[in-house]
Parts: sequence; structure tokens; C-alpha cells
Amino acid sequence: MGDFMADTQETENSHLENEVLQEERYLWMARAFSLIALLAFIANILMLMALSGLMPLMRVQPFYLQTQDKERQTISVVRPDFSSMSDEDVKIIQEALVREYLLARYGVSSDTSEVEKRWSIDGIVHAMSESSVYDTFLKQEMVPTLAEAKNGLTRNVRINWVNRGEHYPNGVSIWNAEIELTDMSPTITNPKIRKWAIQMEVSFQPKHKVGTWSQRLKNPLGFVVSNFGGKASKEQL
Repeated sequence: MGDFMADTQETENSHLENEVLQEERYLWMARAFSLIALLAFIANILMLMALSGLMPLMRVQPFYLQTQDKERQTISVVRPDFSSMSDEDVKIIQEALVREYLLARYGVSSDTSEVEKRWSIDGIVHAMSESSVYDTFLKQEMVPTLAEAKNGLTRNVRINWVNRGEHYPNGVSIWNAEIELTDMSPTITNPKIRKWAIQMEVSFQPKHKVGTWSQRLKNPLGFVVSNFGGKASKEQL
């Protein structure tokens, strides 16, 4: 009888121990899940903060294409209404286009056909320049530089800084920049490095522009350089 009671007591103690261990296991699992949920919540908060910090760096400016003649592929580019945008947004867009214009105007690669196409009437420099600005570029820069490029000249362009000066109510803005040009060719022993100070007046064309399908991406936002001046500020060897 005593042995039976002892066995019964041991069995009950064993069940109690198992229940305690099971409860402790459930408790640790609950704590683990709570910790994981807390860490996931903190990670989501940090991710949202990082995304909110990156959002100002992204700008989406759409434009629309209306086909007028399918056979000749004549289209009308409907541009954004820049007057409805904030001044800061317009400034960001203009700065990006100013940099693009400077690189297109001064860069010379070893592929002379690409340079000639970029600087020609069908190129981006012409698309972004008023006729007077392009005529000056054609006579003073394009013709002599292309001749040198065919003899092996290459030019690397580095934009040191760009900032906007005066901004007028009619949408015209004055931009100042400093660029560094590095000329290399078989006839030059050491690279020729020059710094240029640039001042230019820029604006956006009216909202609608008729053109061909092949020209739709050359200057879709209607960015125009109406005045351009450059002066060599420093030369290094």
C-alpha cells in the first residue's frame, strides 16, 4: 500500500514538473515573440524615417505626347505647368538641366561622330539654346573644337559648383557655375586644365511644343538658355 502511494505521489510530482516546464516554455516563447515584434516595429519605424529622408531627392515631372499625324509622326508635347510649382521644385529641375547643358556643351569624347551629332542642329545643345546663343556657340566653339577633336582632342568636364543668382517674375533665372576642363590629345604632353566661370540665363518655353517623334526626348521640358557667357578663370599644367 505504501509503495502504491509513493508511486502515485511520484506520478503527480512528475506531471506537476511537466506542467511547470511547459508553462515556462510557453512563457519564453511569448517573450521571444514579443521581442521579435518589438524589433520588427523599430525596424519599420527606422525604414519609414529613411524613406522620408530620401523622398525630397526624388522628383517626378511628367509630360504628355499627343499624336497629330501618325504617318509623319508629328506630335505635340504637353509640358508641365511650372507656374503652379513651388520655386524650390523649379530650382531643382533647372539645376539638373543646367548641369546637363554644361556637360553637353563642353564635353568632347573620342567618338567625334557622337560629338558632332550632339552639337549639330539635331542635337541637344541646339534644342536647349536660343538661336543667338547657338549661333555664337557654332562660330566660336563648335567649328574649331570639332577640328581639334578630329585630330585626337578629348575634353573631360568637371562641374565644381552651380548656384542660382537672380530670379525674375517672368520665369527667367540667372545661374552661375564653375567648371573644370581637362584637354588631352596626342600633341599635348601634359593634360591642359582650365577653370571657367559661367553665367547663363535660363527659362522654360510655353507648355506646348510641336515636333517629330524622334525629337520628343531632346528637350521635353522646354528648357532654354537665352544668354550664355563663359570666361577662363584659371589655367593649370
